[in-house]
Amino acid sequence: MLVPVGDVPSTGALPTQRQGAGAAADSMPETASWEWSPGSQELRWHEPMRAVLGMPSAEPEDVQAALRELIDPILLGPRCPGEVIDLEHTLRVPRRADRRFKIHAQWMAGYRSSAPVLGGTVTDITNANEGSTPSELRDRYRLLVELSPDAIVVHCEGEIVFANRAAVDIVRAGSVDDLIGHPVLSFVAAQSRAGMLERIADMSESDTYSEPAEAILQRVDGTTVVVESTSVRTRWADKPAFQAILRDLTHQRAAETSLRLSANLIQHVSDAIIALDVDGRISSWNPAAAALYGWEAGDAVGLPIDALLGADASGGSLLAMARGTRAELTHRRRDGSAVHVIVSIADIRDPAGAVSGSVLISADVSERRKAEQIRQQADARYSAAVAALDEGLLIIDVDDRVETANPAALVLLANLGLVGERFSSATALMDEDGRPLSAETIGLEEARQKGTARPAFTASLQRHDGSRTYLSVSIRALPTESGDGPFPVVMCLLDVTDRHAAAELLRFEARHDHATGLANRNLVLETISDLLRTPDMPVGVLFVDLDRFKMVNDSLGHDAGDAVLRTIARRLAYEAPAQSTVGRLAGDEFVLVVPDATVGEMQALANTLLSRLCEPVRILRRDLVVTCSIGIVVTEPGAGQGVRGRTNVGATDVLRDADVAMYYAKQHGRNRLATFDERFRRRAVDRLALEEDLRHGLDAGELSPAYQPIVELQGMVTTAVEALARWTHPRRGPVPPTVFIPIAEETGLIAPLGRLMLTRATQQVADWRSSGTVPDLVMSVNLSPRQLADPHVADRVSELLAARNLPASALTLEITESALMDDPELAAQTLTRLRNLGVGISVDDFGTGYSSLSYLRRFPVTSVKIDRTFVESLGETRDDDAMVAGIVNLAHTLGLKVVAEGVEKESQRQTLTDLGCDYAQGYLFSRPLPAEALTPLLGRS
Repeated sequence: MLVPVGDVPSTGALPTQRQGAGAAADSMPETASWEWSPGSQELRWHEPMRAVLGMPSAEPEDVQAALRELIDPILLGPRCPGEVIDLEHTLRVPRRADRRFKIHAQWMAGYRSSAPVLGGTVTDITNANEGSTPSELRDRYRLLVELSPDAIVVHCEGEIVFANRAAVDIVRAGSVDDLIGHPVLSFVAAQSRAGMLERIADMSESDTYSEPAEAILQRVDGTTVVVESTSVRTRWADKPAFQAILRDLTHQRAAETSLRLSANLIQHVSDAIIALDVDGRISSWNPAAAALYGWEAGDAVGLPIDALLGADASGGSLLAMARGTRAELTHRRRDGSAVHVIVSIADIRDPAGAVSGSVLISADVSERRKAEQIRQQADARYSAAVAALDEGLLIIDVDDRVETANPAALVLLANLGLVGERFSSATALMDEDGRPLSAETIGLEEARQKGTARPAFTASLQRHDGSRTYLSVSIRALPTESGDGPFPVVMCLLDVTDRHAAAELLRFEARHDHATGLANRNLVLETISDLLRTPDMPVGVLFVDLDRFKMVNDSLGHDAGDAVLRTIARRLAYEAPAQSTVGRLAGDEFVLVVPDATVGEMQALANTLLSRLCEPVRILRRDLVVTCSIGIVVTEPGAGQGVRGRTNVGATDVLRDADVAMYYAKQHGRNRLATFDERFRRRAVDRLALEEDLRHGLDAGELSPAYQPIVELQGMVTTAVEALARWTHPRRGPVPPTVFIPIAEETGLIAPLGRLMLTRATQQVADWRSSGTVPDLVMSVNLSPRQLADPHVADRVSELLAARNLPASALTLEITESALMDDPELAAQTLTRLRNLGVGISVDDFGTGYSSLSYLRRFPVTSVKIDRTFVESLGETRDDDAMVAGIVNLAHTLGLKVVAEGVEKESQRQTLTDLGCDYAQGYLFSRPLPAEALTPLLGRS
């Protein structure tokens, strides 16, 4: 409240707390303070206003009305800040005696603007003496000062000489004694001292006052407080003094801040906030309301809310809504369009508690409703799509109960009553091998507790008819509102029975031979590896290779060959011991793997197979006898674990050793068996080293042709020579052709070797021809099967002949009978192209193959070479003489020349001459020689 300052006695008679503030006399009239703010139209009063007005039990509204009647004359008068007003007024109270009051008031500047604020006191003077003494006036003033809620301080010569209780409280001192005698500036914050001193200096005359100003006080506890300060120049003990009235602005500032925040919030919130008066008319309309409904505030304020927004679809009024509730309604915008809103309404009450209006909050939910409709439509479509899926979907809650299952899931799990049941007890999922799966095993429990996902895995389900369904199962946790577990999960099921069957078939085919159904190389190696890792168990392996099986394919066709292989496979499987594995590696190679076998048992089994497999096989109405060669290996117990100080043995090592033993058996006559010996491996290693040396020797020029004369028997004149490959190893010395030619054929080195011989031989015959030694000399060169299969061989021969200026007749290419049989169609095409060039074609080793004579009419052959096996016994047995005579006669009938090779004796030469053979070659005439050594022999008879 504002305390009038004009009554301060100039004599300095204002008592201090040190002088005592004795009680007022019993006859002293009662006084109460009041204040009124024109801006807010708020009239505040303080007790004992009821007692002063003689209305001890009156309602606040009645006290307010009586007080308003007393001060109305002041309110209607001029408002001059600093002016002190005193008046008396008689208040007529119904059914009571009239009472006389003295009203004391003063207009002062407002706290935050120039608008004046009125404050003062009301004193009951009904029974007071008209002639009050100055002492009574001082006591009355002292009481007002002590009871004032504002801090009042008097300071003289810079020290505090008086302070009321409110001053003690505002600076948080213990008592008045903590203030009296202290410099007034010690309670003023540094930033406010200059302003305070400036205001004091402006008050040069007594009873002048300063305009209200804000200042910051320094409290005893070190904190600060913002106050509104008004000072009045007065006197104290005949000395100039200043009386300061201080009002704590803390609560006012908080209220102002709150008010600003509320106003700012109302202006910037996204919801429409509408204030209504008691009649339901709009009194306030924020920007969000304007944006929502399309009405500007100036157009909306004053209009009835129901008329402006339109009644809800239910026809009800907004004012009839229950307070404190929320309702979703449909309102109308200014353009007539509908808007869906959620509305809440609350009453506004005045300080007396009466309803003075209401506030309505409206939030636009049109988009939410539209989104909800879209979501519902999407849910419906999703539900329909899920129901139509072939993939099964289950939603399982945190208690392991099936919440939802689409039709496909019910069919896949063969449980139409699954919904509502515990998943773990209502289903019996198993792994692919038929072992039961639990919630923990499949990851269901982990997904439920940790929110993780389990990638797809394969499970199986046993149906009532005994069949098994295979399912691809994936599990994923669903989110919860809190984001914490446990989580519901969704399980996806896909029938992969057909795919599983196909995969099993592929897995079987990947590990088994297609033609025979036996284990293939992969499964054989896997089986051997598993057995090698078994402690204290030897492993026996038989490597079975059919002898000359290629001739079956060549003569009867591959279908017949496959039929033979299937028969051999059945016989092997029949004779194989229990727990053994029978496999086919490739072509005509078979393997038997026998666990826990001894060398004697494996040799006995191999002898049984030698007898059983060579039994005739009925194919194409003929009986074929197929023999085989068998290699035997029996490992040490625990060989795969490297026990007993031995090197760890692998499956490929065992299979290699068995192959080496088989090769040894085949080299020593076929239809035999051989048990592996370390010497076999050393020979195999040596052969491998020889292969590497051969490869290097080709690049290093270690191989070169040697030449053997071909003599015309009638005139005994050398008319041709055959180029024969020879290899002089830098360390081994001369390597026999019978050693390195098979290696070259098996490793593919025969092709570059053949090209080398052809190149060197054509150059040599060109040199001999050009030198005049033998002008018509013919060079005979072997053409390997690999060269014969080369579609460009004719082009290369043509280029060589052209480069050396040789006629094609200077070259004869020798082809083995087996090379012709590898691919007769391709051989015929290639030989025809060569023959068209004019090159001679000779069949080498004639008479050793199947149906040899039938091929003479099929291929463009110009000569045949009788194999040395028929020449060895010439002149000694009539059968060999007849055989050679038949070959010569047949060849001549077909217009072919005949060459006999391997002639070493004069008797053989004479017999061949007598039988009409055209040419011969052999040691009788000359060994193969280098070109420089053979040159002197050419042209001699």
